[in-house]
Amino acid sequence: MKKIYILALLMALTITVNAQDNRNESVSYQSHTVQRGIDNYLKALSSDNTGVVESAIINVVRLKMVYTERDYSKIIMKLEWLSQENSDQNIRRDALMAFNILK
Repeated sequence: MKKIYILALLMALTITVNAQDNRNESVSYQSHTVQRGIDNYLKALSSDNTGVVESAIINVVRLKMVYTERDYSKIIMKLEWLSQENSDQNIRRDALMAFNILK
């Protein structure tokens, strides 16, 4: 009976250690994926398609709400430019609101 108890305890410890290792890999993967998302949204903000730009503006704000610690400086500069220079009034308005949320 004592051997079974020791074996069960060792298995539980092994599972715990493996779970912690996998969690660290997951965080690293997630960090890389978020950075790729930020880079892709930056490209989308430069699109000629107004729908793509509007969608990118909304999704950047949503991303900022979840990942607040990330560096959004390039996106903030792009949003500021869009809010002043874009020919579409709706994009200028949305970019200005997003700019004020992100800065």
